[in-house]
Amino acid sequence: MSARNLVRTGVVVCAMVVAGSTAVSWNSAALAGLLLVDAQIGQATANSEEPEASPEVKVDEKAEEQADEKADEKVDAKGNEKFDQKLAAELGADPLGMRKFVFCTLVTGPTKITDPQKRKAIFDGHFSNMGRLAGEGKLVLAGPFVDGQPKRGMYIFNVSTLEEAEIIVKTDPAVEAGVFDYELTKLYASAALMKINEIHSKIQRQPLP
Repeated sequence: MSARNLVRTGVVVCAMVVAGSTAVSWNSAALAGLLLVDAQIGQATANSEEPEASPEVKVDEKAEEQADEKADEKVDAKGNEKFDQKLAAELGADPLGMRKFVFCTLVTGPTKITDPQKRKAIFDGHFSNMGRLAGEGKLVLAGPFVDGQPKRGMYIFNVSTLEEAEIIVKTDPAVEAGVFDYELTKLYASAALMKINEIHSKIQRQPLP
């Protein structure tokens, strides 16, 4: 039984005692007392049920960002104990160790060069251009296909758009002469590809013919 009902019951009993055993109804004093107590209990109950206002909490966004960064560092360290932040930054790697490139497929072009001297000059320029692009960090990987006609070879360019790659591939004398044509495709691959030229320079014993 609630506090309000208990008080009401007590007032009723008191009222009946005051009125005597022959009382069949409330006397005015008892009724007034009941109404007064009932109002007071109702107010007290309402006050006790009113939720307390939560104190305003100020959020430090900078502190939250720093906490998130530290959490990310812990995840990285836990996920890969060999992770090298400096190397990842140097290679432009994303959190997965990947980055964007453009893959270029060289295919047989419309022009056939039958003059041996002219053909040699074109291919000398072709190889020289590859060396220049590699030195500039624009060419990540290159090589011929074996028995892949009409596909002749490939480039991987260190650019993220097809437009940039097209400008680069057009500097190839063999492409310019029409000996090769090309197809460009966006590639998402390991940023470790950026180290190929550095490693290759240490294992190449003879120059290209």
